[in-house]
Amino acid sequence: MLKVTGKDVRGVISMPPTPTKENGGSWRTIDSIEYDNTRKLINMMVGAGVKNFALCGTTGECGALLWEEKKAFIQTAVEENKKRSIIFAGSTALGTKEVIRQMRAMKDIGAEGAFIGLPLWQTPTLDNSVQFYADLSEAVPDIPILIYSNYTFFKSDFLPEFWAGISKKAPTVACDKISHGTEHIVEDLAAAPNINFIPNTGGAYNLWKKVGSRVTTTWATSPAPEPYVALIDAMNKNDAARAEQIQTEIRAAMSSGAPRPAAAGEPVHTTWKERQETDHARYNAQHNKHMWNVSGYINMGPFRAPYIDLPAHEAHEIDESMKKWMPFRDRFVKAAAAK
Repeated sequence: MLKVTGKDVRGVISMPPTPTKENGGSWRTIDSIEYDNTRKLINMMVGAGVKNFALCGTTGECGALLWEEKKAFIQTAVEENKKRSIIFAGSTALGTKEVIRQMRAMKDIGAEGAFIGLPLWQTPTLDNSVQFYADLSEAVPDIPILIYSNYTFFKSDFLPEFWAGISKKAPTVACDKISHGTEHIVEDLAAAPNINFIPNTGGAYNLWKKVGSRVTTTWATSPAPEPYVALIDAMNKNDAARAEQIQTEIRAAMSSGAPRPAAAGEPVHTTWKERQETDHARYNAQHNKHMWNVSGYINMGPFRAPYIDLPAHEAHEIDESMKKWMPFRDRFVKAAAAK
């Protein structure tokens, strides 16, 4: 029986980078984890109101970590968390048996759940996608799964037929990190009524306006999450006026207003889909770690090999955005302290 269900996951779910030692970006560094900053990270985010973590996904640099590093990082996070928030431990791997091995290890460490995308090799069919999660439910029946439904990385559109199969055959799937778009979200919700579908911070408000109380959670990869904590709290209290106000302020703060100077020969992609399939897919982990580092919130250290490049125009846009975000976030910190 699951101790954590989709209904238990509410508020912000943070998906931070994995802190790197000063010399940890090189392939030569066997243990690249910065443990003191790992503990600091957990305490800062819990203190900011974060109720959930999903560790070692894409922005957590899972593809650049040894299994031993990932295990040590999550164990440190679990120990520091002390059950204050729900931790979903990244357990994505190339095959079912390895995923099961990692899930069992993470459960033994004390993680409350597992964060898992489809195996990264062949393009998945509907049948083997559903059966993959069904096998995980059978093998580890007492740990909930947060699906990572990224259509770019996992080569699937995650259509309603997939969610219907999951709902029928994989009872331990509790949540989904929506990274496959929301074009068919109403059908997805109908196909899997017991799954908590979790939009990102940029889409949570609009989706809440569309489907109401089915949105209780939002995932955030960024530092300084207090505005998002306030937004999802207003939504969960059904305070529409407050939610709209915060959403309007967030949108203004996230717009840097800065030009995007492209490097020579570097194309600039403007639509969401273009960025997802090109810039975002190439630089996702680097984008995120750079954002944390330039924010001044906490030092996450250097990029890890092989994902170490970030074009200057990409970094520039992030820099300008953080110059606005951090002062904006301070207002919410002060408001919370005054209560």
